[in-house]
Amino acid sequence: MIEITKLTERVYDVLREVTKCVFPLVATEGCNLPFIVFERSNMSETNTKDGASGLDVSFTVRIVSATYFEGLQIADNVRYELHRMDEQPYLTGASEEYTTDGYLQTLNFSF
Repeated sequence: MIEITKLTERVYDVLREVTKCVFPLVATEGCNLPFIVFERSNMSETNTKDGASGLDVSFTVRIVSATYFEGLQIADNVRYELHRMDEQPYLTGASEEYTTDGYLQTLNFSF
C-alpha cells in the first residue's frame, strides 16, 4: 500500500532534481522563474476481486516559466523523472496557458 507522506516526499524530491524552486500548494513570494508548484489532487481507496485494498493517488504539477519552450522542456524533464520512480506513475492529462506570471504547463499524474 502507498504511504501518502512517503510518496509526497518522494515526488517533491524528484521535482527538486528538475529545478530547485519547488513548492507544495503555493509558491512563496519573490521566487524567480522557473518554478514548480505541486499538490495532491485526488486520493481514493480501491479494492480488488480478492479483497485486497490499495490507494490511488493523483498529483497535479504546475510549471511556471518565463518562456514557452523553457516550460515545455521542464515539463518533459518532470515527466521523464517521475516515470523513473518505483511507484510507476502515469500521465493522465496536461494543459497549458499564459498568465501574467508567465507560461504555465500543468501535468496530472496518477500513482
